[in-house]
Amino acid sequence: MPKSMSLTRSTSPRIRRPGAGAAFSSLPEVSLRQRTTPPTNNQQLETETDTSSSVEVSNPITQWKRGELIGEGTFGKVYKGLNIATGELFALKEIEIHSRPNDDQVTQMQKLGEEISLMNNLSHKHIVRYKGSYRSENHFYIFMEYVPGGSIASMLKQFDAFSEDLIRIFTRQIVQGVAYLHEMGIIHRDIKGANVLVNEQGVSKLADFGCSKQIPQMLTTSLEESLRSIRGSIPWMAPEVVKQIGHGYKADIWSIGATVIEMATAKHPWPNCHNGLAAMYTIAMATAPPPLPEHLSSEAKSFLQRCFCIDPEERATALELVAHAFLAEKK
Repeated sequence: MPKSMSLTRSTSPRIRRPGAGAAFSSLPEVSLRQRTTPPTNNQQLETETDTSSSVEVSNPITQWKRGELIGEGTFGKVYKGLNIATGELFALKEIEIHSRPNDDQVTQMQKLGEEISLMNNLSHKHIVRYKGSYRSENHFYIFMEYVPGGSIASMLKQFDAFSEDLIRIFTRQIVQGVAYLHEMGIIHRDIKGANVLVNEQGVSKLADFGCSKQIPQMLTTSLEESLRSIRGSIPWMAPEVVKQIGHGYKADIWSIGATVIEMATAKHPWPNCHNGLAAMYTIAMATAPPPLPEHLSSEAKSFLQRCFCIDPEERATALELVAHAFLAEKK
């Protein structure tokens, strides 16, 4: 594909694929113009809203260039992008559109549409911003906030385990982001170091909403079934997710605890499980939380114990974790 592309709307007819009409037509065609009013459902969380995205862009991106490859995932590749008009950098997710998609590809595109619809309503300083999307003949593009520092997982590979002070800072930010998601009725379902990006100022942002699910007040049968399916990355999963007995917001709380252990040890919480099947069995059969790192303070261990209750009803909520002593700012 050419490296420079225009985002003016095409006058060609909408692409239709045999057996995939619903999947492709459901993908929203969103202008790269930012919202004028960021959503908020809870006054307590309103101060955490990212006000930079509340200002309407007078000149939305109309031309861009694709730069270096910075990531690769299930749906496609992620590149660094450049707004030719303003010099703004952004992350560009490129997904190939197949001329005759199979059932799995149709399902992927449906999930992609759900992810875009979900992210379009989010605005928080600890969540990566969605900037818009564009569809060409052969590809679908998603424009996201560019976070140059990489992920917590990549930082752990570079610098090894973090100090407790740094763990506290990142965990506070992650929990604030998760509290906002839960107030918006969204379960992330894949919280781990690889899905938390960090900018050059040390501000962390939750990313990758491909496994996320919005929970309406009234659950449909299909949604109830989807909340019994396995979604996420096994070593960070809560027991109820692995056992497929139904899960909700508290599954994210367990994953937050697992991410704290990851930051403290540069390993996932079940390091003796060397494959996914072993990890699934261990988590499903667990009657106690994973071993807590000995070197952590009593406050940090107390925080983890609130995350790792086997019974999800006994786990803390995200708002309760926000108020935990471990996350208090040190003076």
